[in-house]
Amino acid sequence: LSISLSKIRVDVGAPILWTVGLSQTGAGLVDLLVAGLLAQIGGNITKLLFYALGVGTFLAVPTAIGFLTVAHVGAGYMSLVFAFPILLTYLLAVTLGIDRLRIGKVFGVPCGLSGGLIVALSRFGSEDGGLWVIAASLIPVIVAFGNIFRTWFCPKTAGPIFLASLTLIVSGLALTVLAATTEGPTVELLW
Repeated sequence: LSISLSKIRVDVGAPILWTVGLSQTGAGLVDLLVAGLLAQIGGNITKLLFYALGVGTFLAVPTAIGFLTVAHVGAGYMSLVFAFPILLTYLLAVTLGIDRLRIGKVFGVPCGLSGGLIVALSRFGSEDGGLWVIAASLIPVIVAFGNIFRTWFCPKTAGPIFLASLTLIVSGLALTVLAATTEGPTVELLW
């Protein structure tokens, strides 16, 4: 839904990075309030900052790529792209020894990846399609590495809503800075 709505916003000329950056920051602040009400705030500040900066970056980068490429590759392809992190995360987890090899998944991963490859190759014929498809195809790789980072560095003593709030705030602020440099310093949101 988010990707489809972003294509509509791009089509009407709305500043997409401002929109998503402010949305994520706002959602993070709401989560922070909820975490405070549920007494989930706390933990080692160094570990929390490291986690928030890492996971926030792993959220901001594919989000920016996704919202910037959707107008060029289509919402259908973007929806497909966001389905692949599960497959790639599993491959990384097995490779790094975090998960074990399972026969059913071993057969599913190549099937899923080959289907995505067929769709991606069909997009190369359009004008500038190749570069946008490559950019969009980086999303599942970045998200998969983000999933592994999250698994390795998740602060065990912090509440999940608090961690989500920190992640959203860092990602939203990063996207807002990117928006200010690419879309200009003014915020003209079209509702």
